[in-house]
Amino acid sequence: MANICSLEEIIESFNDSPSTILTGFQCIDQLAGGLHSGSVITIGARTGMGKTSFALSLSINLAIKNNIPCLYLSAAHSSIMLVSRLRTMIGDEVGKTRLYIDDTIDMDFEVVEQSTIEAKEKYDVNVVIIDTLQCLRFPVSDVKSRQTHIAESMLSLKSLARRLNICIVVMSDLNRNIDKRDGLDGKAPQLPDLRDSGSIEIVSDVVMFIHRYDYYNVFVDELGNDLRGKAEIIVAKNNYGKTGKCDMVFDSNNVCFMNPIIMKDNI
Repeated sequence: MANICSLEEIIESFNDSPSTILTGFQCIDQLAGGLHSGSVITIGARTGMGKTSFALSLSINLAIKNNIPCLYLSAAHSSIMLVSRLRTMIGDEVGKTRLYIDDTIDMDFEVVEQSTIEAKEKYDVNVVIIDTLQCLRFPVSDVKSRQTHIAESMLSLKSLARRLNICIVVMSDLNRNIDKRDGLDGKAPQLPDLRDSGSIEIVSDVVMFIHRYDYYNVFVDELGNDLRGKAEIIVAKNNYGKTGKCDMVFDSNNVCFMNPIIMKDNI
């Protein structure tokens, strides 16, 4: 059945239910416009770069600081481990959050869909975070390739996001080719670095990458500036506006991502 609406109806619907959700990361909100209901946002990084740390940091900003209901679907880690990480980040506040976790063993797309629908009905979640796409279980005896399964899953996630009017954030691995590139900026992720399927790039409304120089044991730049703890969020695709780089701070002690501290000049 067709779903044809006039521009007046679309604008009225938009005003009744604002689509923008602020992440709490100032540079991302300014550059990418935050998160958007009805969309799929992919955040990619190499293994060990900090995907789970970023996903948990985002969850804290949404569910605790901004009181936005958020579902965390963990195909990679147990809920006990995640709660332990959250306590390291924010202490006892972890029990006062509107964050809901599903760590079903051998999580597949059917579980993702069922859990998302249930969380929307019970808790009215606005954001669903999937950690990590490549850890979802796909049928091993199926004649379809892994790339085909991921492509179909991404399309299904897009449909689910639009149907429930939520934002789905997908954490994704990158392929190893990135490690073979030379130079200080050669390690910066690019869209072709997304692992397993080009459909991840095509279906996603926004694609971001996490990049840290110290991950590659690069601790100073050409000018001698200290790069330890410096992180960049690279907005490589953005159907809602600008692309570019956002400066972030990675706190290795608390294993979390934060807004950079802006020093004001003395007057």
